[in-house]
Amino acid sequence: MKIIKPKNVARQASIIVGSVLVAVIPCTAKEPKLTSDAIISRHLDSIGSADARAAAVSRVSQGKVVFAEIIRHSLHMEGAATLLSQQRKHKCEFQFGNSQYPGEKFVFDGNQDLVAMVDQTSRSRLGNFLFLQEEVLREGLFGGILSTAWPLLNTQNTNPALKYERLKKINGQQLHEISYVPKKRSESGELSIRLYFEPETYHHVLTVYTLTMLHGSQTIYDPNQTTVIVEERFGDFQPVDGLTLPRHWDIRYRVEPQNFAEEYDWDVSLTQIEHNKL
Repeated sequence: MKIIKPKNVARQASIIVGSVLVAVIPCTAKEPKLTSDAIISRHLDSIGSADARAAAVSRVSQGKVVFAEIIRHSLHMEGAATLLSQQRKHKCEFQFGNSQYPGEKFVFDGNQDLVAMVDQTSRSRLGNFLFLQEEVLREGLFGGILSTAWPLLNTQNTNPALKYERLKKINGQQLHEISYVPKKRSESGELSIRLYFEPETYHHVLTVYTLTMLHGSQTIYDPNQTTVIVEERFGDFQPVDGLTLPRHWDIRYRVEPQNFAEEYDWDVSLTQIEHNKL
């Protein structure tokens, strides 16, 4: 029997280890970094085919809305919700039929935006926000994919400034975060806009607007109110006319810090969505 010398054993072991390392290295290489373009492409696919998206020139959505004042529980009422959109034009209306708070009307007609008063002298907190941050209506962000004006439907024309940020955990759920910079900068503060997408489906499920007030800015907000946060959450995605759209839309407005805390909620459930009826 031939006896293998120790140096040959070491050489063979070195070859085996080297082969194992070569096999392992490709498996541990980092995956390509995600980009906003990649996320948006998958997001559009999650809505429907290009033909189905192009065929939906206009949309009419109807349902109910429940309004609540969260902190003191001083207000709670139900009403009707209607969303109309045609290409870049869109309108959102909440009707409560209450003298204290009759409702809301937010409109962009393709050129000008309108935020209705709730009485002869004032707008609601949400109305104030949309009135001052007019780019949210003008660029079709409000209402997300429920509106045909949603800017991600045709980024070649809308040309938004987008950047993929990270995978972020929000309320226990990992979501892809994209920053959105509007064409017109806010004059009443520093406005940050973040869009969030599910990693599994690439549905757009959350938009967060964070307005940090500038010191000495002349606005209808109390200057001591440091931050205004508006969140739009979307859920209960269902098929309609070859598209997958949310039936649930929740709008949450809150003010920080705690000593100036305010919080309001508009919870919308849509029972009917129709296309090309306008």
